[in-house]
Amino acid sequence: MAPLTRFAPVLLPVLVAVAACNSVLGIEVLHDGPPPGGGASGDDSGLGGNSGTAGSPAPTGGAPTMPNGGTAGKGQSGGSSTAGRASAGDAGMGQAGMGQAGDGAGAGGAAPVDPTVHGHVIDYWGHAIAGIPIQIGDAQTLTDKQGAFTVDNVSETYDVGLVVDISGDRRETYGWAFLGLTRRDPTLQVYVGVAQRYGNIQINPTNADLTAPHTLSVALGGPDGADKSEGVSGVTQMSTYWRGPSTTQEYAHALLWQVDTATSLPTGYLGYDTTLVALSDSSSTTQIALDLHATASVPSGNLAGKVTPATGSDRGNSVFLRFTSGAMLGLLTDTTGPNTFSYLVPTIANSGLTFAAIEGDAYYGAYAVAHRDGLAAGATGLALSIPTPGKPLTPADGAAGIDSNSQFTWAADAGNAGPFLVSMTDEGFYQGLYVVTAKKTFKVPAMPGGPYQFASTHKYIWRVETHGTFASIDAMADQTGFMDEFSGDDETPRGPRTGDGSFTISQSNEFTAK
Repeated sequence: MAPLTRFAPVLLPVLVAVAACNSVLGIEVLHDGPPPGGGASGDDSGLGGNSGTAGSPAPTGGAPTMPNGGTAGKGQSGGSSTAGRASAGDAGMGQAGMGQAGDGAGAGGAAPVDPTVHGHVIDYWGHAIAGIPIQIGDAQTLTDKQGAFTVDNVSETYDVGLVVDISGDRRETYGWAFLGLTRRDPTLQVYVGVAQRYGNIQINPTNADLTAPHTLSVALGGPDGADKSEGVSGVTQMSTYWRGPSTTQEYAHALLWQVDTATSLPTGYLGYDTTLVALSDSSSTTQIALDLHATASVPSGNLAGKVTPATGSDRGNSVFLRFTSGAMLGLLTDTTGPNTFSYLVPTIANSGLTFAAIEGDAYYGAYAVAHRDGLAAGATGLALSIPTPGKPLTPADGAAGIDSNSQFTWAADAGNAGPFLVSMTDEGFYQGLYVVTAKKTFKVPAMPGGPYQFASTHKYIWRVETHGTFASIDAMADQTGFMDEFSGDDETPRGPRTGDGSFTISQSNEFTAK
């Protein structure tokens, strides 16, 4: 099977056909508290007594009738109960007008579920995505300029379907489905949702000895993207890519160090500089001057620890320097992958170190990485365990005739049991379907406009991803999104999300659409 890339080259513009969901999620009948009536004792289940009846009006000139309040509910075994309550009679309160609280901590009955969902859609970099069609049950809407949407009368558990359609230098159309949500404020994160931009940069380093075994790396990063160029010498030119606005600002970071020519591992750090760069989506070239100050060495120390592999095959270790600007420099890739390691790393302001223990090949799969973030030179005793990727089962590799009625299933190790992101991407076009689910099987879900349709006779590759450990789909729909920092390009950390975690991609199965 052909090697996998996340986005295949575009052959011609193709729009995924989408239309209205066929299934309708029901609405539960909810009651706010117990029904009216005279107070009755709570039973052993912990249910509270009902409300007391109203006091009778007092006869003219006489004392009011004083009906008792509702008998207090008394839940046993710690059960909760609702107090009986009497309404006031004329010029008088019902006797013990409030029934006494039953034993137990809670108020009787579950709180009603808010039927309205207020959600947001963001991309990998956290950009709000406007104009995205959303479907929940039989209701459809669009995201506003802030990427927000509101849908009323939503059942307690619901699915969301949405379509991202980007027109720019290339047409990108992807369906996304989030299955089994319950939270009323989901943030739905997708890989791409705004146009891709690019700019050209010419780098002019000074005060830098660029003869072997010295090496120079330059990285750029900002709120909209990050790129790097490693192992460059002299005046060099690079392109940088970002998502969203046509103009942006990124910081350029340059690091000069020397390496062991036999292992390519760092043996000393010589100079560093940074500068702010204004970028524009155009064919013009931006000049960058970077003074490496190589007369003064950069402080350094060791980073050490141990790795517990999953299978032990195709092991490797990597160390990255991540800046608060969002830029990332790769310091080393040790393809020998020792499980006990120690590497020389620098100390540079406004940055931290990421150590990654890797198994497999992200290009072909299967692939897994466990990483620790925010490290500093001198950190020892690190301990990481590499998870095991899932395994696609059906459709089997080479299957044909796949359509919206097809079932997708996969296996997962107990230590990496999801939730999952399943990708089904066209090998020849920037289009496909992504499904976020806690289960290990599903049928192709509906999108806004109707059942999702694979492009007839096109070849697709499908894989199963995990992004760290989440307790549920709801946890993946938090405000910061769920995508692991290694999932942006599979092998290096990037994006706004940081923190210890893991990322896995299964082997890829190829199928042909009906």
